[in-house]
Amino acid sequence: MEALKKPTTIEEQIELLRSRGILIDDYDSAYAFLKNTAYYKVSAYLLPFKTGPDSYRDGTKYSQIIKIFEFDSHMRNLFLFAIEKIELSIKSTLSYYHVHKYGPLGYIDRNNFSALMDAKQYTAKTWELIRKNETNPDIKHHLENYGEIPFWVMVDYFSLGTISKFYSDMKLEDQKSYLRSIDLPITPAHYASWLKCLTELRNRCAHYSRLYYWRFHSGIKFTQNMQKYHQLSNRSLFSQILLIKLLYHDDHLFNENFVYPFKMALETYSEYIEFRHLGFPENYNDFLDMDVNDLLGAR
Repeated sequence: MEALKKPTTIEEQIELLRSRGILIDDYDSAYAFLKNTAYYKVSAYLLPFKTGPDSYRDGTKYSQIIKIFEFDSHMRNLFLFAIEKIELSIKSTLSYYHVHKYGPLGYIDRNNFSALMDAKQYTAKTWELIRKNETNPDIKHHLENYGEIPFWVMVDYFSLGTISKFYSDMKLEDQKSYLRSIDLPITPAHYASWLKCLTELRNRCAHYSRLYYWRFHSGIKFTQNMQKYHQLSNRSLFSQILLIKLLYHDDHLFNENFVYPFKMALETYSEYIEFRHLGFPENYNDFLDMDVNDLLGAR
């Protein structure tokens, strides 16, 4: 096993980049950037330009890497804004469906879920959430006045990952009924996949992880109609944009809140980014403009 590398100064990091063929076209800018952004984190953005273990494509400028990093940050903010809207909508519609089917406490009744559910783990996590938040006004109010927490209150404390697992643990007939209630013409297997992928995307964005030139672990389960578009990769950044489009509750707001600022970002950073690094098909605009039902093949 090799010994850990020794820490390096910012000056040494810049010289290391130079020795590997990276053009430091603005030393002061590179120094200021590395002072506030860890070298190891930034080095991942050099991966698309790598030609060997310690060499990079001729003409690669560090100023371009900085711009790609900025673009990535812009994309994370766009995604997080959209995911907030989607998550709030899912929590609202899912809790509405569940409490009207099973009552305000149906979410803690093991009989209302699939036989495959890990009830012990779910119950433990739910009560732990209540314990951690028992001094919050809404939880405290219900405990003091009713002794119990209804689902429409508890759902706000569920993470997106917990919501994803909650849906997967629902009975198949409930999964189908819920999708009908929100007018989403897909199978429960597709929706479960989308929630899992949305959770991974949210977590990467929330923890400032790289999106550029990243292959997502969870592949989005495409509908049969979407599978005919062979130019689409279900693990690319562009597939995540399609996921947001499919889950956004309003086409007009999706265009206004996501597509327009996204296209502005593309224009701003067009000379620095490469669409192939994002998994963009040549006709990506066609997909962004396509009606959701046409994309799903629901017409």
